[in-house]
Amino acid sequence: MSIGNLDSQRLLHNPLSQKIERTFPFSGLRVSGGGRGLCMTTVYLSDVKNIRISSGLNGHTREPGHISGLWFDFWGSDQSLIVGQWINQVGLFEVAAEEQIANLVICRSPPVYVSSVTGPKLLDSRVTGLRLVTSGGAKKELQLSTADNISEEHYSTNPAEALVGLH
Repeated sequence: MSIGNLDSQRLLHNPLSQKIERTFPFSGLRVSGGGRGLCMTTVYLSDVKNIRISSGLNGHTREPGHISGLWFDFWGSDQSLIVGQWINQVGLFEVAAEEQIANLVICRSPPVYVSSVTGPKLLDSRVTGLRLVTSGGAKKELQLSTADNISEEHYSTNPAEALVGLH
């Protein structure tokens, strides 16, 4: 099964008692290396130990009210993965060894227009906050902006789907 898709073949041929894997988007990302962690566009959410949260800074592509990247540490591994741009740590979510991420909410600002040499340009919405709930019921939240019109994308583990990755 490919990342980011519900495989209709599996939906048709698997009994409901088997979970269908599901991932979700975190747009505008590139793959690159360097530093202590590896910058990726995909991360699997099993055995997550910590999620560090980075915001932008004035003069960067992401401003202080926007989440620029997520740094994942894993139980039983020295390898860290960074999704997005690592600029300035503003938060840390810890996940107990026996727990998994069961619910995730991504908060986004509305898309904005900016001036450019070629004229007005529509930018993607920016991630302004995250909320998660673990399988043990622990709740974590970080909201960097209280702007109006924040939209929320909800992703949850349920009897038919499991949160397996961020893509």
